[in-house]
Parts: sequence; C-alpha cells; structure tokens
Amino acid sequence: MSGVQATYTLAELAKRFALELRGDGGVSIDGVATLAAAQSTQIGFLANPRYRGELATTQAAAVILRAEDVEHFTRAALVAKDPYVAYAKIAALFERQPASARGIHPSAVIADDAQISASASIGPFCVVEAGACPGAVWVCAAPCCGTLIKNSPLRSSTGCITASGTPAL
Repeated sequence: MSGVQATYTLAELAKRFALELRGDGGVSIDGVATLAAAQSTQIGFLANPRYRGELATTQAAAVILRAEDVEHFTRAALVAKDPYVAYAKIAALFERQPASARGIHPSAVIADDAQISASASIGPFCVVEAGACPGAVWVCAAPCCGTLIKNSPLRSSTGCITASGTPAL
C-alpha cells in the first residue's frame, strides 16, 4: 500500500486513537507484535492478564494496556479501555500491501465497450459489464475477486462496484 507512514510517535498514536499516553510520547514505533515477539521499535499489547508476566521481559518499545496494568510496566504505554481493539487499529496503520499490478488478469471478463484506464488493475475473475468506467486508480482484486462491475456513475474508484451498484468492502 503506497503512502504508508513508516513510523509514528506514541504521542501521534495516542492522539489519533484517543488513548492515554503514559511515559515518553516521542518514542518512535515502526510496527506491531506480540509481547513475546516484539522488537525494540515495535508496540505490543496486553489484553489478557494471563500474559502480564511477559511485560517484564518484552523488548517492545511500548505496550498498549488497561489502566489496571500500568503499574506492571515501567516503560512508555498507551492506556486503552480495550487494548486488543486499540492494537488492531494501530496494526492497520502499519499494514503494507504490495501495489497492484497494472493491467487486466487473463481470467477477467471485460465487455468490449468498457472504458478501462491503462493504469487500472483488474484482478482474477472480475467481470466488467458494458458501459462500466473503472477510472485511473481503479483496482479490482482480492477480496473482491469475482465482482461484477456494472455500468456506474463512478468514473474513478478505489474499490469494487458490486452487482447492486454499491461499493464493496
């Protein structure tokens, strides 16, 4: 995924996700991991008290945890009502997906009069109906393989148009 920021400070993460910051807000985070696997530039999380003992040995730069667990961790932390949910949201920031290849997959079915930009990416098993106009940044790929792209007023899209004419997730 292009445009993914490589690092965030704890202060940026706290502000973005409305989390309470404990400790140094300038700590840089470049990824996420479990407490056991985290490196010194990553953030981990404690959602299950069963793993509280791992707070003492984790190499994580910071940890996302509940208020009642803060006393068990001496380094920087983000306090969340639900650490697992906060972790999932933060993890999404670091998701890196390869750019989709331009062009039309051989298994895609494209109507003769469909207007496909040269920079579009039409993935496996997608069907583009007559009159459809996928725009310059259009991508049809997993998880929307097999999507039927109908004639739509959308000329530029970053997602799929389903058979009902609504954007797919």
